[in-house]
Amino acid sequence: MTLLKKIYILNLQLRSIPIVFALWLLSFSAQAAHIVGSEVSYRYLGGNEYEVTFNIIRDANSGGAPFDNPLTYTVRRIGVDTVIMNRNVTVSNVTQVPASNGDPCVIPPPNYIIQLGTYVDTITLPFDPVGYYVTYQRCCWANDILNIVNPSNTGLTVTTQIPGTNLVASQNSSPKFKALPPIVICTNKEFVHDYSANDSNADSLAYKLCDPLAYAGGGNNSPNPDLPRPYAPVNWVNGYSATLPFGAQSPVALDVNTGLFSFTPVIIGRHLASVCIEEWRNGILINEKSSIVNFEVQNCTQAIPFEIQLKNEGIVVGGEGTGTDPNTIKILSEDCGVHFLEFSRTVDTTEVTLYIDIVGTVTVGVDIPDYPDSIVIPKGTKDSAIAIYAFYDGINEPTENFVFSLRYFNPCSGEFDTISSLYVVYDYRKLLATVERDSINFCPELGEFIQITGNVTQGIPPYQYDWYSPATEFLPDVPSFQIGDGVLSEPATPFYFTVTDQCMKDTISPTIMVYDQCPIIVPNVITLNGDYINDVFVIKNLEDYDAVKIKIFNRWGKLLYQNDEYKNNWTVEHKDGTPLIAGIYYYQVEVVNSSKYEYDDNGRTIYQATGFFHVLTIE
Repeated sequence: MTLLKKIYILNLQLRSIPIVFALWLLSFSAQAAHIVGSEVSYRYLGGNEYEVTFNIIRDANSGGAPFDNPLTYTVRRIGVDTVIMNRNVTVSNVTQVPASNGDPCVIPPPNYIIQLGTYVDTITLPFDPVGYYVTYQRCCWANDILNIVNPSNTGLTVTTQIPGTNLVASQNSSPKFKALPPIVICTNKEFVHDYSANDSNADSLAYKLCDPLAYAGGGNNSPNPDLPRPYAPVNWVNGYSATLPFGAQSPVALDVNTGLFSFTPVIIGRHLASVCIEEWRNGILINEKSSIVNFEVQNCTQAIPFEIQLKNEGIVVGGEGTGTDPNTIKILSEDCGVHFLEFSRTVDTTEVTLYIDIVGTVTVGVDIPDYPDSIVIPKGTKDSAIAIYAFYDGINEPTENFVFSLRYFNPCSGEFDTISSLYVVYDYRKLLATVERDSINFCPELGEFIQITGNVTQGIPPYQYDWYSPATEFLPDVPSFQIGDGVLSEPATPFYFTVTDQCMKDTISPTIMVYDQCPIIVPNVITLNGDYINDVFVIKNLEDYDAVKIKIFNRWGKLLYQNDEYKNNWTVEHKDGTPLIAGIYYYQVEVVNSSKYEYDDNGRTIYQATGFFHVLTIE
């Protein structure tokens, strides 16, 4: 259903009534410029009763008066023009209606606030030979209508007749338009509208272009009572007429039998046009009903019926932007990241079919999903999206690429529009997490700090590090950090990390064992004087190690003492128990790899000591 149908076909259930629409007079004059459309209709209720309905449409931004409240209309007898009744009816309902019917090629003028006021009245009219006519008059049209003379001093006349027994054998009901046309239409684009109507009496209907009826107000905005017939037509500007309401450059074709109305507008601006329906019964014209519309002709070349936006959500590895530039490349990795082609259209009054084309080196259904040939965005839905991603196949292969294109029919241009996005697909390499050293020894009491370092390769950076150790909960989420005194509480403490990449895939690193061990310190002087002080070869921090190997040599390289599991118990004597004489001696001390601690190659080198010491004999 078009917008105008929504606006006008609202309980306007009248039969055999000429209806004059004064529509969409987009004006700011101080009189009736606020009125942009009107309609009167009636419905026979039985007996002598009729329900009369006026629908008045106003531009709330016009600066003109509000809805007439009450609205005054007049019922006269046909021929003698006797006033049968002069009625006041208050507005029963006011609703805001769209300014456009949702034509995807039309952008309505700004600041349109359109309101529909409905007036409903019940009257009693005897069924007599000549019948009656109902009239409502209001001054004046807006002053910027192009095709009529002096519009700001020309009012509108809304009238319809109720035929009597001279024309019909029983009370009649008028035909009703199936749909009224949209107001805003585009230049240089064919406009087609079906003006056909339904008639409950199955009367014959004929369609023609006709003159809108005018009202010369003479300073009276709304006469009371309304003036009698005859009603003069509007005065057309040269070059315009009832059959050429849009000028000679835009001739209108109207099928007399079907009501199909078509033309191509050229001149921008507001134009009045009127279509009449003749109702015939048994070869006799019993009624004529008109629809007057103030069309708004615009240059609509800027209208975009359906916009497609490429929007990054989730992960696009190395993505270079979110615009619609087809040269902007989106980089994907297998089983990592989703790129959403998000489309948003300006109107949602119809469904739209998008046709999908994929061209490139990828294999559809293997490397990327097997997308359908087309998708349908249903009526009522403005926004939708397609997820673009690549499958993980575990095969080392060259970089692949593809172009993902969407085609859709543009009703404004009458052609298909296409938008494309370029993609490059890389293999996904599983994360590898390594550590710089599998064990580290340090001496906190010496104020030492150690660097704990993890390394990550492959996957998709950036990486998120999550370190763990029972020593502390407060470890930074960085690849490398320092620890010092006060952190370790055990001789041996493990450290490891979990790494997560941009694809939300993770792996756990090997463990780094950190040992709280101070370096072995070998004495450089031994005094042999029998006081039991400094007369034993004591290696400081020996208790930090499971086993220490020691060798003692004289200055000529002769081995004097050896112990593979030294316990700080050598009393500086020969193998036979005799004390060493005063002099210089040499040592080799080495930490022995054992089941207590495991050292890497660097650790073994660090925990070795060689040097010399003095033996003094003091009397």
